[in-house]
Amino acid sequence: MPEYARRDKAHPRMKRRLDASMKVGIVCHSGCDGAARMAIEMAMALSEHGHQVHVFTETTPFFTLPTSGNLQLHTARDLRPGEKPPVKTSVDWDKDLFTRLADQISKVILNEGLHALHIHYALPFVFLADIVRAKFGARGPRMICTLHGTDVSVYARDIRRRGLMCIALKSFNSITTVSENYADLALANLRLERRPVVIPDFVDVNTFCPVEGRRKNFPPRLLHVSNFSELKDSMMAARIFVAIRKKIPLQFCLLGDGEGITPVMDYLDENGRVEDTWLFGCMRDPSDVYRQADVLLMTSLEESFCLPALEAQACGVPVVSSRVGGVPDVVMDGITGFLYTQSDLDMAILMTTRLLTDWSLHDKLANVGRKWAHSFEKEKIMARYERVYSVLGGRTQL
Repeated sequence: MPEYARRDKAHPRMKRRLDASMKVGIVCHSGCDGAARMAIEMAMALSEHGHQVHVFTETTPFFTLPTSGNLQLHTARDLRPGEKPPVKTSVDWDKDLFTRLADQISKVILNEGLHALHIHYALPFVFLADIVRAKFGARGPRMICTLHGTDVSVYARDIRRRGLMCIALKSFNSITTVSENYADLALANLRLERRPVVIPDFVDVNTFCPVEGRRKNFPPRLLHVSNFSELKDSMMAARIFVAIRKKIPLQFCLLGDGEGITPVMDYLDENGRVEDTWLFGCMRDPSDVYRQADVLLMTSLEESFCLPALEAQACGVPVVSSRVGGVPDVVMDGITGFLYTQSDLDMAILMTTRLLTDWSLHDKLANVGRKWAHSFEKEKIMARYERVYSVLGGRTQL
C-alpha cells in the first residue's frame, strides 16, 4: 500500500477543509490529457469549497470549466474561428504566447491578489515563477509546482531542458508529484533540495462507478486508453488484442487520440480486426466507456501515476498493465489487477486472457479494486492540496 494511503488513515486531520477561503491560481494545459483534467477538476472542487479560483490556460480548455463568481478562466489567446481546443500538449511555446499568459497572471495578482499559484506540468510553466517573483517579490503568491509525466520521464533526462528546470524550480515554495516512484526520480534527476510531496491523482467515485446489475458483455470488451504517443506503446496493446482475438471473441475499445493512432489502425486492418475495434476519441466524460468495459489494458513504457487505471477500478473494471512508474501505487498486483514486466508480450497476453475468461477471478478483483479506488476519492485528495495552500499561506501549521 502506498505511503500516502496509509497517511490518510493515520491522520484524519489531513482531511479537514480550510475554514477561511483562499485565492488560488491554477495554471494548466488546455488539452485532453489526464493532468489537464485533474487541474480543471481541482479548480471546480476548490470553487465548491468556497475558495476564489483563477484558471490560466493557453486557450479555452478541452474539458468543460463552468465559470462562476468565484471561478474564472483566463486564456493567453482566443480560439480561432473553427478551431477546437487542442488535443496534443505542447511544451514549446513562443515568447509572445508565454508573455501573454504571464500578463494575465500579473493582472489578477495586481487587481485581486492570489495566495497561491499552482502550476500543473513544469514545462513550459515553470518559468512563470521567475516573472512573478521579479514583479511582486515577497508580495506575490506562494508558488506550487506539480510534476507530471514527461516532466520527469523525458525532460528531466534532457541535458538542456533539465538545467533550466533545475534552476527555475528553486523559485517554488513547494513541489509535488503524483507517485512515490516519480518523487524518487524527480529528486535524483532534477537535483532537488527536497523530495517532492506525493499527492496522488483522484477520482470522483460518484461519476466513475459500476453499473448496478450489468450483465457480462458478449463478446467481452477490452479497453485501452492512450494519447498514442511512443511512451504509451499502443502498438503492443494492439498485438495483445489480436493474439487473444484468435482464441476468443473480443472487442477492442480505444479511448483517446493522437498521431500514433494511424499505425495502430493499420496494424489492426492488416490482421482483419478493424470491425472488432471501436474508436471513442477524446471524451470530456469517459465514465460510461469505462463502465461498459470488462478489462482495462495499459502498455505504457512510462507512467507517472496512471489515472485510467484508477478510474477503471472505481468502475469495477480490473486492470492489466505494465509494471512501470507509479502504476504499482494504483494497481495492486494480483489483488485489483495484474502487472507484467514491460515488453513481456506473452505474459501480458496470458494475464489479459485469464481475466477475460475466468469470471469468478474477474469479479473478485473488480470488487476489491472498486473499494481500493475509494482511497483516492476526490474529497480526500483535495483536502491534502488545500492543506498545502494553507501551510504555505501561513494559515496553519503542519
